[in-house]
Amino acid sequence: MVLVASRRYIQDGQLLTELTAPYNRLLWATISQMPQTYHNTKALALLCTWPIPMISPISSTNGHEKVGKGLSRLGLGEIDPAFMLSGIMMQIAIQTGIHRSSHAQDFIEQVRNVTQAERDDRQLTWAVCNIVSQRFVTEAMLRSFQLTNASVTISYGHPSRSIYDWNLASTIVAQDHSYFLEIEHRLKIEKFCDKMTRSLYGNSSELVGLVQKDQLSAVLSSLNLELQQLDELSTNFSRKLLLNPGLSIVHPNFCHQFSLLTFKASNNLSLLAAKVHFNAFTFFMPSTSSLHIGLISAAYNASILFIQCVIDPDMHSGTFLHHCTNYILRTVLSASCMLLKILNSTQATHLDTTQGRTMFNASILAMRSISLKKNDFPDRAAEAQTRMWRAAGGGLDVQKNALRVPPRDNSDPLVLRIRSRMCVSHVYDCVWRTINMQQTGE
Repeated sequence: MVLVASRRYIQDGQLLTELTAPYNRLLWATISQMPQTYHNTKALALLCTWPIPMISPISSTNGHEKVGKGLSRLGLGEIDPAFMLSGIMMQIAIQTGIHRSSHAQDFIEQVRNVTQAERDDRQLTWAVCNIVSQRFVTEAMLRSFQLTNASVTISYGHPSRSIYDWNLASTIVAQDHSYFLEIEHRLKIEKFCDKMTRSLYGNSSELVGLVQKDQLSAVLSSLNLELQQLDELSTNFSRKLLLNPGLSIVHPNFCHQFSLLTFKASNNLSLLAAKVHFNAFTFFMPSTSSLHIGLISAAYNASILFIQCVIDPDMHSGTFLHHCTNYILRTVLSASCMLLKILNSTQATHLDTTQGRTMFNASILAMRSISLKKNDFPDRAAEAQTRMWRAAGGGLDVQKNALRVPPRDNSDPLVLRIRSRMCVSHVYDCVWRTINMQQTGE
């Protein structure tokens, strides 16, 4: 907790740097110790949500930065151990039995009574572990061939380790507090993300796992219906808090207004992020499909709404971006790449490009605000976005109603060449196209 808090400690700007080396020693020493305690999973969940910034200098020649090594790392996170830590977190959680909170005594070495408070804490911790694991893995999408767990989580895109079994099927805890309602609602959103990746990218008979064409319409309708239900659930939860101020009292110092604001800012933003990842499937649709134009518009609007919510000061405190989670950062990157592709395509002639460009620029500013140090991931991503925009052609010329710089190879930017990263394939496709243009002198 001290390490995470030191990320924005104003009184000592070097505190995070000074703590990093001792933290790394303590981290790996603690992980290697046996037996483990389930409390270690809580620490790992925090570290996966707010990882330590990893500095990676952008390659340069004669003092001028260029697209290359730095841009090729965009979203890969190969120097960040957080993905590995999320896996260790889930393994420790299972080893210590928090996935079976009602039978905690079966996983405790010493003979003692397990209180109801500890059972509740274990169940809540298990829910949080699944939330962190589900969101941590969508932006570096790797295909999972395990039919028993074919989902992909939402931050880096590697195969999911989330386990949604009967222990999370019911209400998380019996205590009727808004804090637990918020966790339960968040878990529903993550379950939707799990179902979405299984349904759209879990076809074992297809090379990159895409849903069969004859099932696509039914699958999209089902997922859209579930998203509508989540929207209604969010509205009902907010109304419940308004009508029952007592539910928001988790701690005597927490007032009703603060709890309601926190609830809406976190879960509504998470729901918008889920919509961004869901609508990324648009880029897998052939342009000849009757659904194509409608899905492009939906993806465009989902990206704009998400970025608007991220930068909207009325939705959260002014320091939100300074304490933004890794998941929200990665989704900002995904949404901005979605806008980049659409605004540099012929479909832009049917859309409000002024608003789109404004939100694209806002996403770059947001990533710079999230950045802790020069050349950390948010800083590199923001720089890469500006380069990719220039390489893509600079968007639509409103006066001529045409692209400023049409692609020289006559390729459609909406057609993916990188198709193996599921709902963040468009991010890597933008990177690949930019690098290819640089290498070929375009």
